[in-house]
Amino acid sequence: MENVDTTLDSFFNKSLSSVAKQAGVEDYAKFQNAGYRGMYNMLNVQLARRRGVDKTKLFDTMGRTELAANLFRITQTEERIKSRNVQGQAMLEDTHFCVGREVRKIIQDNAGCGPEELPQEKRLQEVKKTLKKDFKEMKKIDKK
Repeated sequence: MENVDTTLDSFFNKSLSSVAKQAGVEDYAKFQNAGYRGMYNMLNVQLARRRGVDKTKLFDTMGRTELAANLFRITQTEERIKSRNVQGQAMLEDTHFCVGREVRKIIQDNAGCGPEELPQEKRLQEVKKTLKKDFKEMKKIDKK
């Protein structure tokens, strides 16, 4: 999962960013947060604070369901902007919020909880650190 946030965010959000820019987004941060507000009932910085991670590392601890939901939110927002010819900051924010809200409902219907309540994964760095420590301990035991 290492650098999942960087890779996915970079790839999918760059495409969404490009479409939003062509449609007249002026403040991309506000547009981006509209999707988080719709899906999580909070801003990305609030979600990051709740999870104890940097807001740029949110994807790094998401499980498969939540990752897929975010990718779906991003791709479907892009599709809706294009298919409905959404234009202007306010309409773009509303579109991203509405798609986020729809994805939230799907998660609630299927998982029985909001996306902010889905189980989180350990960051790969933490897993590697634990494995390395355990390996050293096992080597000591083996030497005895």
